[in-house]
Parts: sequence; structure tokens; C-alpha cells
Amino acid sequence: MKKSIHVFLIFFLYLINHNINAQATIDCFTTPDGTDGPSAIGWEYKEYVVPTGYKLDSINGGFTRPSYPDYQLDFLFGITVGTTIYDDNVSTFPLDYSTIDTSMYNIWYDLTSFNYEAPSVIQVYIPSTQFAVWNNLCIAISPIITTSIEKSSLLLTDQILEAQLTDLNGRIVFKSKNEGVIDQLNIKNGIYLLIIRTDKQFITKKLLINN
Repeated sequence: MKKSIHVFLIFFLYLINHNINAQATIDCFTTPDGTDGPSAIGWEYKEYVVPTGYKLDSINGGFTRPSYPDYQLDFLFGITVGTTIYDDNVSTFPLDYSTIDTSMYNIWYDLTSFNYEAPSVIQVYIPSTQFAVWNNLCIAISPIITTSIEKSSLLLTDQILEAQLTDLNGRIVFKSKNEGVIDQLNIKNGIYLLIIRTDKQFITKKLLINN
């Protein structure tokens, strides 16, 4: 058991020393999906499903609304968590509109504190029937990354039988066993799955390695 823990810690330190971090992906949409909106008043909207393995970081509405004052340069943003189907009955609106009295356009709204992860689906509406113009909507997401193993009883009470790193195609790029054998470390940048097998459980963590 000591040998397996030693091997695992060597590997874990290797990951830390090689700059594991999350890199954002930004998806931008220059056209809405159609018209819908609150009380079926026909506002233009976009629906976006957060991809599996990702979390929602921020949104930016690149809209315009000519001749309107700043406090009316707004949009609606709702999210349904735990599903890929938007539901008005359970959706929430994370932006506090009561505190916003300036333009909401062309501003990145940071949503990381909400920890919105897949499966989740969002809808963004603009008051297009009142002269708002859809130029683009940008959504930033990033992989759900674990850069450390939570402090738990794992290394104290579980016997680590095997730790391995696979790419998203299932190819093993690193593997250690309790007898202390470490395969050659030849790990390129990318998203990987870290799988730890103990005598009690399997633990899977998604990692992004960016040397």
C-alpha cells in the first residue's frame, strides 16, 4: 500500500508541476433560434445546452437597441439546471435586474460563482418587438476540471490498486499499479480522465493538461 501511494503521489505531483488548468471555449451566435419569450410576446431568443463535461462561465450579449436609454438596454437570461430541456416552471434568472440600471449590452457577466454544470440549458431573450437588434450572443464554457484530490480518507484508508490516465478515446497514456511500476510519461496537452481504483471504490476525475 505504501508503494502504491508513493507512485500515485509522484504522478499527482507531475500533473501539478505541468500546469493543469481549464481553458475557456467561447461559442458565439449571430442569429437567434426564433421568436418566443415571456407571455408569448414574440421576443427573439437563443437556447443553448451546456455540453457534457463542461460548466457555464459567462455570457455576453452583443445586442443593440437604438434610441433607448442605457437602463433599457437589457435582455433576459434564464437557466434550467439538471436537464437539457428548458422548463419555464423551474428555470431561474441568476442576474439581479433590480440592481442593474446601466446597459447590459457588450458586457461579460461572470457566472462561475453559480457552479452551473452540465446538464443545464439556458435561454437568452431580447425585446426584439421593441427594437432590440440581435447582433451576437457569446457564451463561455470550460471543462469541469479537478486540479486536486479532495482531502478525504482516500489515501489514508483505501488501498490504491491502480491509477491510470486515459484520453477521451479510452487510450491509456499513464498507468501505475501497486507494485510501483510507472509507464513512460509521454503526455500531450489535452483533456484526460484520471481513474483511481481502490479496494473500495472507483474514482474518476476529468483533467486538462496544458504544458
